[in-house]
Amino acid sequence: MKEITFGLNRIISPDLNLDGFFSMASALGIRYVELRNDIRNGQIFDGLDPSDVKAKCRDHGLTIFSINALQQFNKKGPLDEKIREVRDLLASAKNYGCKALVMCPVNDPADTRSKEESFEDTVTALKAYGPYFKESGVLGLVEPLGFSICSLRTKEKAVKAINQAGGTETYKLVHDTFHHFLSGETVIFPKETGLVHISGVEETIEKEEINDSHRVLVGSYDRMFNIGQIRKLIEGGYEGVFSYEPFGSQIQKLSIGRLKEELEKSIRSITD
Repeated sequence: MKEITFGLNRIISPDLNLDGFFSMASALGIRYVELRNDIRNGQIFDGLDPSDVKAKCRDHGLTIFSINALQQFNKKGPLDEKIREVRDLLASAKNYGCKALVMCPVNDPADTRSKEESFEDTVTALKAYGPYFKESGVLGLVEPLGFSICSLRTKEKAVKAINQAGGTETYKLVHDTFHHFLSGETVIFPKETGLVHISGVEETIEKEEINDSHRVLVGSYDRMFNIGQIRKLIEGGYEGVFSYEPFGSQIQKLSIGRLKEELEKSIRSITD
């Protein structure tokens, strides 16, 4: 398989401070990291100034690829509050040297919109946010979620919405191997993809019962065929980052030494 560029999402070890997370990534030879606004009390950068964070990135040879995430980006109704959130996140991304902002759709069982209504709201939101992404130079990464309740479940619908919103220069997809598996979608969109999230599931429970807590590192017993998904993306022309995003507590609570060992084993299982 062609050489793969790996990344690390901070969810892999949310208790680590930023320097510790950067040190771990650097020790593994990883050059790209993703930060989050849903851990550590929303402190994406641990309260550090942009100059300090950029210096740490230089010291560790890292690039912050994305902030994860703008949640419920395609919510129903007026978008004034969301636009303010978008502008704040984009300002942070630009100030701290982040290349992209991940955008997650509404994933709520109380969402009563029809599929058509959700799609129209998605197009409306992408149109509304587009000028701010263009102005900032930050890439918008639309991430469909494969859960049955999600308002934007497939990449096919996401691509259609991006096209209809005139956003092909502003937005790309996140291909998440977990959500690709859950959605049942078979088509992939390598040329439209700007980031890939990888994680494995080894539980033998029914597919409908699988959730984020079951997401571990990619290994020999992965039932989501990560290696096959990765191969198809590469063969289709995708040349970007494959970022580890395991939510399972059994991974998040590993000691740093053990986590490094398991990550190295996982990387070998993909590249060998």
